[in-house]
Amino acid sequence: MKKFLLIYHSQPMTAMPTPDQMKAMMDAWIVWNTKCGTGIVDLGNPLAPQAHRIATQGATDITSTESGYSMIQADDMAAAVKMLDGHPIMHQPGGSIVVHEVTPMPGM
Repeated sequence: MKKFLLIYHSQPMTAMPTPDQMKAMMDAWIVWNTKCGTGIVDLGNPLAPQAHRIATQGATDITSTESGYSMIQADDMAAAVKMLDGHPIMHQPGGSIVVHEVTPMPGM
């Protein structure tokens, strides 16, 4: 099995969700997690929109649209993409997913 890193993008929330909205969001994640079963390596976590970009010139404060991550495993990219059908991030404003195949480090 190959591993795939999912980077979620969405617009930052402008207000805290109500308890009912929060429950609906969590329920959607539970449904997706259950559907994928052992294909989930790490369900991940949300990311704060405030971040630091580190470069040779130093660190810069940035606001990022990267809103979370997960790690999944699948036979190939097509199977990984198929696992994303009905993913809850797609119901958020500006929701999208960038999928990266994780390549093994030679000699490690």
